[in-house]
Amino acid sequence: ILDDPDNPCGFSLEQIQEIHRILTERDGLFDVQRAAAFLISAYGCYNGNIKSFGIQTVNVEAIIQRAQEASARLQSIVLENQDGLGFITRCGKGQTVYADPPYFKTEKCYDVVFTPEQHLDLRERARNCKGNLILSYGNCPQAWELYKENFFLFSLVRNNPMSQTSGATYEELIITNYDPRPYMNTQLNLFAPTPKTKWELVLINTPKTH
Repeated sequence: ILDDPDNPCGFSLEQIQEIHRILTERDGLFDVQRAAAFLISAYGCYNGNIKSFGIQTVNVEAIIQRAQEASARLQSIVLENQDGLGFITRCGKGQTVYADPPYFKTEKCYDVVFTPEQHLDLRERARNCKGNLILSYGNCPQAWELYKENFFLFSLVRNNPMSQTSGATYEELIITNYDPRPYMNTQLNLFAPTPKTKWELVLINTPKTH
């Protein structure tokens, strides 16, 4: 790419050289510069995993603007680096936790190992969670078997960024330990509501015990 000024990635040669310098020298950068390099890499890679390249064009100014929006939105948010399973256990009444564990049969896509036993552990902690819990899973028999008894299941079909086929979609389950339908017409986005990209959640299972 560095030797081809007509590359299809959307960057000018000067921008590519600067990004390359930032990424190769990131260990010596200030935290803000490292964060900017990470953000641009996430937008420019396949499936956001920072391990590949998977887009044709990118608007760096738009990315930086979104970073400013996220910073403003997160001013009142406390970020904690701790075990997610333990955090679910500590979630109390009046609190809401969203968890996005590795999906069944996709565990190899993650750097952190997530075993079948941990899927079961997550289900048990979800059962005992005192607050409102939201889980996302792939729509598969294993997830159904674990959660259909005690949880609301919603079907969600979204675009599949892991596929190179145009228009490819992926079926997910949104699993909750409470009935979220009274709240589903309010904001479901980190930023302002975006009707053009709103996904439709369809209730497909009501818990036997609720």
